[in-house]
Amino acid sequence: MSAAYVQSRSVRTGGVSSTTLAFTSSVTANDLLVYGTCSYNTVNAATDNNSNIIANAIPSTGGTVGGFARFDYVAASNSGPTTVTGNVTGSQSALLLHIWEISGCVTSSPVRDTGTVANSTTASVSTSGATTAIGDAVIALFGGAGTGSNGNALTADGTALKSEVTTGPAGSDECLTEFRSATASGTQTFTCTGSAGDNLVQLIATFIGTAVTPTFLINVWN
Repeated sequence: MSAAYVQSRSVRTGGVSSTTLAFTSSVTANDLLVYGTCSYNTVNAATDNNSNIIANAIPSTGGTVGGFARFDYVAASNSGPTTVTGNVTGSQSALLLHIWEISGCVTSSPVRDTGTVANSTTASVSTSGATTAIGDAVIALFGGAGTGSNGNALTADGTALKSEVTTGPAGSDECLTEFRSATASGTQTFTCTGSAGDNLVQLIATFIGTAVTPTFLINVWN
């Protein structure tokens, strides 16, 4: 079974140390949830209100130029309404939170490969590992929340099945997350456009899709 998009949302809140965002619909039990947080300052672990066990896929990465970002995840979600809280060190930061629900991933130790670019004007990030399989979930984040951000609207590349984008005032912050189910094995790459030379913090993570169990037919000849 390949990973599949269920729902996503995003929000930008200025001058805060935390912000909340609820999924539009109740989350389905045992789905994968991915929480992407981006800010001027070091970002801390996301939390939610549904007693989910939240783990970290990529810790806070970046710098004062381009900002910081991280990926947290829930391997096997509890069902029901779910509100996520993004958290940042400091109280005068713009905080950008992107939340995703994905079906069709394993419910234990789902992280396959990851990759990061701390700050770069080249809007392209690849996994450092090459073990991703066809059908895995691939999610990337491009964030410009530091002094090198121009507040441009970022646009996902053509391989994305779904994307979320948040943009602040001109000369301010921006964040894009994008998702696809891997169509080829090996190293995974996501890109974006619209950065106009901005320094971006960039993350990518792949999550293991549920293996298809083959069906064997036995013919009995009389």
